[in-house]
Amino acid sequence: MKIKSFKRQLRNIHKIVGLLFCITIVIIGVTGALYSYSDVITNYEKESYLRARYKPNAEPLSLRELSERFYRQRPDADIRYIRGLTLGDNLKSLTFTTFNDGKYSFYHIDMYSGDIAEHSFIAERVFWAIVLLHTSLDFEAQNATGRHIVAATTIAIIVLTITGLYFYIPMLKHNFSRNMKLDLKAKGYGFWYKLHSVVGVYTCLFVLTMCLTGLWWSYDWYRDMLYDLA
Repeated sequence: MKIKSFKRQLRNIHKIVGLLFCITIVIIGVTGALYSYSDVITNYEKESYLRARYKPNAEPLSLRELSERFYRQRPDADIRYIRGLTLGDNLKSLTFTTFNDGKYSFYHIDMYSGDIAEHSFIAERVFWAIVLLHTSLDFEAQNATGRHIVAATTIAIIVLTITGLYFYIPMLKHNFSRNMKLDLKAKGYGFWYKLHSVVGVYTCLFVLTMCLTGLWWSYDWYRDMLYDLA
């Protein structure tokens, strides 16, 4: 009786957690999927820009020289990220991302002179907005409330994944091959339950990996722990 009561309570937790976080799960999932295409789209835009300014006989400056020249132009800037790319035909691109006054700014650097290019890459700004929405449910980087909601949603997905596996493992033990396949002839609740369960089993390791690494964005102590482990 105690085991049945425990399973009933766990099933209720699974349903309640799913209902409470369903909207934020969709937002995080959609923005994460969109961001996975950021490199392809952003690099395409950058390549067309760089090709028109390519200097085949010139040597690009070193990162140290580029950083020094950047600080001469923006002495109050706080560089948070440096992104370097080598595209087709040895085209080189460098972008400094800075954080000042609660906002992120992007600076594309001329690899040969160290000057800040006036050109603004639309794709880069769009995908950064998607990242902020993905990590804080807002377009402001310092939205602590949004970051906590995203963290809670991430933990909720972990709970949903583990409890879902707990419920479905007995069925796999009973008939593994049958319960790892979709029954396309099933209708109504049976079809949706099987779809939910089978897809969940196939993707559980990927989902858990994404959640456990995604918490890097939410908690400083978790980020520090991952750094220590690495």
